[in-house]
Amino acid sequence: MKLKIVRADPAGNITLLVTGKVPPEQYGSTAKKLLELTSLGGEQVGFITTPVRGGAIRLQMMGGEFCGNALRSAGYYCAAVQGICGQADIPVEISGCDRSLMVSVDTRKNEARAEMPLPLGIGRVSVNGLELDTVVFNGIVHAIMPGTEPDAELARTIAASLLQKYPVAAAGALFIDLPNLMMQPAVYVRDTDTLVFENSCASGSSAVAALLSRDRPNGQYDYEICQLGGLIRATAVTADGRLQSLYAGGRIELSAEIEIEI
Repeated sequence: MKLKIVRADPAGNITLLVTGKVPPEQYGSTAKKLLELTSLGGEQVGFITTPVRGGAIRLQMMGGEFCGNALRSAGYYCAAVQGICGQADIPVEISGCDRSLMVSVDTRKNEARAEMPLPLGIGRVSVNGLELDTVVFNGIVHAIMPGTEPDAELARTIAASLLQKYPVAAAGALFIDLPNLMMQPAVYVRDTDTLVFENSCASGSSAVAALLSRDRPNGQYDYEICQLGGLIRATAVTADGRLQSLYAGGRIELSAEIEIEI
């Protein structure tokens, strides 16, 4: 099978955007083959499809999950295809979210900032003797794990427990040094049975921002969360005792479209 793809680099979280048509029933198998190509260095795969809710572009992730960095990538890619030079707001549809989300891009500065969906809930779970805060989005759930060393087996255990509890497509284990806001995210996707220690995670960064801001007074709270691939700037806005909005942004780069055979 020949595929046309664009390699997006949002803060090191390499996202392979498949721009040509692929049957939906082949998303999982196609994504697995692409992730096996070490020359691409992909951490996740998304498929560009036709918008259905009035967005300028739609992205279907490999396991139907929600992904903030892929959202940023799709918005930036759409701006590039349209030949936009400078700033623009691009409405993007993505799996795991029932509405379009605005991505603000600046092609001169190689930056993209995405509106993030609000959490469905913030709670706690007990796994392997650990009491963990959780932030649940429609397409992914994250467990925040302060002061815990990154460990693949533990990440899988946490993800399995989260996915038993929540009917979502993916689960993240966020190994984080909260005082210094340094994070190593691990994300498991149910349908592709893949666990990846990602170089950055925008939805995970937003989960941390939501957790840290939930009981704070009305205002805007900005967090620069350092990850292996770079900084994700997460912003939470609170009003009337509630979280009102979330954003995640940072640098992004795109390759030219390439054709490969798998």
